[in-house]
Amino acid sequence: MIYSLVWQQAPRILIEPQVVRIIDNLKQQGVLVIGLTSMESGGYGVISSMPFWRADMLKDMGIVFSQQYPNQVYKQLPAYRDNYPILFEGILCCNQQPKGAVLAAFLDDNNLRPGHIIFFDDSMRNLQSVGKTCVEHNIPCTLFKYRGGERFSNTLDTSSVIKQVKILINEHRWVSDQNILLFVREVYSMS
Repeated sequence: MIYSLVWQQAPRILIEPQVVRIIDNLKQQGVLVIGLTSMESGGYGVISSMPFWRADMLKDMGIVFSQQYPNQVYKQLPAYRDNYPILFEGILCCNQQPKGAVLAAFLDDNNLRPGHIIFFDDSMRNLQSVGKTCVEHNIPCTLFKYRGGERFSNTLDTSSVIKQVKILINEHRWVSDQNILLFVREVYSMS
């Protein structure tokens, strides 16, 4: 429950704002642009639908993937927590299954053989999984290891996180990094 509150309430930032323009330009050229996330395809705590939540969050940032194909469920793949991987509004939600396997199901179910796949991910395991699928489907691919999030990896303030978690547990709300210091000052000045 606590993790779902964090997922739901923590603010999200767009690390690479130019991605919105890039996706829009590619779609205008007729390129199929889909998201591929390990995220679960069902609900999670207070979030009734992770795919719906993710699609709305991305739309708020200006990211809308190609929606040439209807939402689909891939029951030929293993279920996890009684849900299967799905395509939802242009986002393949892998439901904790290998990204390559879900991509293969999407390609096969829609009889797609793209001339080239370009894939970005921050995990070597995911890059290898998609690369293997491309080789098996005889589809040329270019794989990029995304490292943009690394610049934020050493900025964790443990004392602030502990305060945020205590507030989350006691009050069922998430106080953002920007507001935690203000919140703490208000609480201590009232004491």
